[in-house]
Amino acid sequence: MFNKVFATYKSQFKVVDSTEAADGTRIPIIRGAASHTDVQSQKGYRYRSGFWDKVINDPALQQRIEERDMLGMIEHPTDDSDYMRTPLDKASHVVMRAWVDESSHDPWIDCGLLNNPDGNAIKALVDVGFRPGCSTRGLGDYLMDSISEYLDPDTFTVITWDLVKSPNFGDIRLERVSDSLLASPIFKEAVQMYQLRDSVDDAYNPDRLLLETRRAISALQDLCSALERSCQRS
Repeated sequence: MFNKVFATYKSQFKVVDSTEAADGTRIPIIRGAASHTDVQSQKGYRYRSGFWDKVINDPALQQRIEERDMLGMIEHPTDDSDYMRTPLDKASHVVMRAWVDESSHDPWIDCGLLNNPDGNAIKALVDVGFRPGCSTRGLGDYLMDSISEYLDPDTFTVITWDLVKSPNFGDIRLERVSDSLLASPIFKEAVQMYQLRDSVDDAYNPDRLLLETRRAISALQDLCSALERSCQRS
């Protein structure tokens, strides 16, 4: 019998440019790391190296995301039937994208906030600087090695990711970005790439340089996509 897995992590969630639904509705997006790799949680277990690469790249998981079939809630449900499948009237967001960061091998997700009471509650909190945690809702077996318990990727199934106030993993401050294409933070993030160039010397941490460069590239890609959508509508 599989065990319920409550894997929470206070993530780098931020509001980014909204995406557009098929009917033209604007959907606010929050993005951030959903968990850690090779970090022992407060509950004692961890996800070993390679775990998230296998789980996130599972075609079945990616198909559910593509079909917008991965609904999440505010806090984990306590009822077993709700745990296995989020009730439509309790959903606050839908997972719209999931991928693994190439440098950290941590999972990252994009969540679209729903235009309903729970979704708008999260948006209102994020808008004033609230820092949500992200929690994996899943099923799987625990195994043990010389370090700690860990989740078995061969039996693990992600049901969804929920938004919670009390995460299990390390505490990381959130970085909020405006929901508007024309607001400054996305442009600032791109400009910071050039400011960073002036501060780099032989002693600069190469891992930090790689991270900052990836963030700048991601900001430019988001901006390019938003501009392309704007041009298509004009």
